[in-house]
Amino acid sequence: MRTLTPRRAAGALGVIAPLCGASAAHAQSARVDAVVTPEYVATQNGDNGWYRVPIRIEYTCSPAGLVVACPAPRDVVAPGEAGPFGGTATFTGPNASVTGYALLPNGEKVAGVDTVAPTITVTRPEAGRTYDAGAAVSAAYGTAGGLSPESAAGPVPSGAAFDTGSPADPRTWGTKTFTVNAADAAGNAATPVAVTYTVTDLPKPPTMTAPADRAAIGQTAVVQWTMPDDDGVGTATARVEVRAGVQREYAGVTSPFTIPSLPLGAVAIRVVTVDAEGHEAPSSFRGYTVVATPRPPVTPAGATPSDTSPSGTSPSGTSSGRPPVAAAPAPTLPRLLRPTSAPPTYRARLLRPKAGARVAARPTLRWGRVRGATLYNVQVYRLAKNGRFIKVISAFPRANRFRVPPRKLAKGTRYAWRVWPYMGAARRYKARPIGVTWFRRVR
Repeated sequence: MRTLTPRRAAGALGVIAPLCGASAAHAQSARVDAVVTPEYVATQNGDNGWYRVPIRIEYTCSPAGLVVACPAPRDVVAPGEAGPFGGTATFTGPNASVTGYALLPNGEKVAGVDTVAPTITVTRPEAGRTYDAGAAVSAAYGTAGGLSPESAAGPVPSGAAFDTGSPADPRTWGTKTFTVNAADAAGNAATPVAVTYTVTDLPKPPTMTAPADRAAIGQTAVVQWTMPDDDGVGTATARVEVRAGVQREYAGVTSPFTIPSLPLGAVAIRVVTVDAEGHEAPSSFRGYTVVATPRPPVTPAGATPSDTSPSGTSPSGTSSGRPPVAAAPAPTLPRLLRPTSAPPTYRARLLRPKAGARVAARPTLRWGRVRGATLYNVQVYRLAKNGRFIKVISAFPRANRFRVPPRKLAKGTRYAWRVWPYMGAARRYKARPIGVTWFRRVR
């Protein structure tokens, strides 16, 4: 038995199969052609062998004198259907059947029809969330939708770490946008999804020092903890949370703190750091058993009462009750300045806000971290109308940022500021500040 070479039909191609069990004459003459409307044109009405528009398939069977039944026309409509699309005709003779398939111009079978564009879901980064600078967080996104294979692309592949900046460089912090695009094999493009998130230097959780985890405590319990280093945005506060059936919270408290009237039985307690910008960092919950007569308390090895007062070493090397002050004058700040002149700067690119920025009443001043620095001396000067510099702030954050306290800046006034790193091992300030720049308070 010999199989005929397929013949192109108008608008599309058909497939010819031999008549099984029929005579050679029958096998040579019986055929089914499938015509597809519209004709496939890559990138215009489909791609990769898929249509992205509805199609109609009509079958032609020949020779007419041998046809017993020819397939009826069919429509493949939205949302679509996976191929191949074949129609089987019967002819006179035992087991005489021929199947014709809808083909592409290159002779391959139509893969299918997919009229639905994929939808994009972005799980990470989370919209509106604040991430700690330098944190390793992997992106997570994907697609769903139609029948044809789909692919999505973002700034990084799903599963790879996305941009969270560098903790040492404030220029890499701020609001960021993560955009994902997608399309399917048929050429249907998804609506892009853009997720906005924020990167900043978040506070660290406090360290609970007492009571010891899983201890038996009385109904009036004293909780102690040490606060993390200053994150530079202003004074952080603590909140004590108690879970005992109903959660209770005590905000704005300091260590040691006495929790009154605990119910008997199992309770869980933790302490949360809340910085001046409202960012929170909780410790892990510790579990306790509240009893009417507690066992003698056990102090954790090495634990001491927390000391939240600032401490440091003076430039002379003697211990003092406050951080050392960088007393050396800044070489870039002249004693007098004309009111119309722009204040001078020194390595201002390392400080934020940028030189000449217009800020609100309580801006957050940021700078690059210095390896080995245990604290920083931030000095802010008001530029008086007579051209003199008047110091209004001298603060000592341990982190590389500082939020200006309330009522320190006058509206419509220019301020110059500088930062001196204190090197703990050398027990002295560096000879030059990290940088000097200026800003204007406008609201």
